[in-house]
Amino acid sequence: MKWKSEYATGIHNLDNQHRTILEIITRFERMGEGRAHWDQVHPLVQSTRRFMEYHFDVEESLMRLIPYSELRTHRDEHRNALARIADIERRVGRESARDRVAPAMKTLLLGHITGSDRRFAQCALDLFRRRPFGAGNDGAHRLRGPE
Repeated sequence: MKWKSEYATGIHNLDNQHRTILEIITRFERMGEGRAHWDQVHPLVQSTRRFMEYHFDVEESLMRLIPYSELRTHRDEHRNALARIADIERRVGRESARDRVAPAMKTLLLGHITGSDRRFAQCALDLFRRRPFGAGNDGAHRLRGPE
């Protein structure tokens, strides 16, 4: 799955993580085409869950810093997404369920990126644009972590 400009949030750190999520979706799609066995799909679902836990922690930390008025709703979406990934993880051992892993992950992850993540990013970027220069917006909109 290729990165499209419509996926961009404008927050460098999140966009890099979202690119990783698209790479994960691509791996699921390739496994689906090749009729991958459980022992190939299951580790990818597990690593996806771990990456998404990390990604959601990063997002929620940024939301607390702003502070973002929709944090509670967004956090609930994260919890629901992780519960859905855990459900996929449980079902992936069944042959019939493996065919549905790629579409389920794509819908879940891409929907979150293009929906609530973009709304959050727009709010964050608007906040930084409104601040006077030198009051925290001199490049902070990139919201990079330690390098």
